[in-house]
Amino acid sequence: IVIRENGGSNRCGEIAKDLVVARATIKEVVSDATNEGIVTASINKIMEDYTTEDSATQSSGLENIHLPLALLALAFAIFLFAQISSLGQNGRSMRWQTENLDRQIGSLVESEKNLGNLVKQREALVEQSQQVQARYTEMLTDLIKLAETDSDARAVVEKYKIQRQQNQQATPSAAETPQPTP
Repeated sequence: IVIRENGGSNRCGEIAKDLVVARATIKEVVSDATNEGIVTASINKIMEDYTTEDSATQSSGLENIHLPLALLALAFAIFLFAQISSLGQNGRSMRWQTENLDRQIGSLVESEKNLGNLVKQREALVEQSQQVQARYTEMLTDLIKLAETDSDARAVVEKYKIQRQQNQQATPSAAETPQPTP
């Protein structure tokens, strides 16, 4: 090795001497290591690593079965999560339907009370209309009887085509309310 510096050759000589000493030290370490079996141990270590890597590639068949099992387990977990979510949704839907049913029942009860009140209010009107209908029936029955003897009454009966119903008797009782056809 040739090293030149501007300052002199003493420095180059020192570097060269250091290199020679380092070379000798390396040779001694290598020869001592060979004698003590360090190199053999290193070679054995390298062979073990190689063998371990080789057995790891052979055991990958077992690892290959773990991957599909893991994927199946993941798919099953996702399925269960979807089912649980669906049950939660169904629960919320049922609560909503129950609340609506309660409101509808309350509304129905209130409507039934209102219907009862309206029926009571309208009973007087129904009774009054039944009385009016009974009076008209009596009047028209009398008009039909009068039409048998009076020509003016007969003209009115013929003009408005007033007649008795087929199921009505000749003399209506007070319990019955005959329905004349106007």
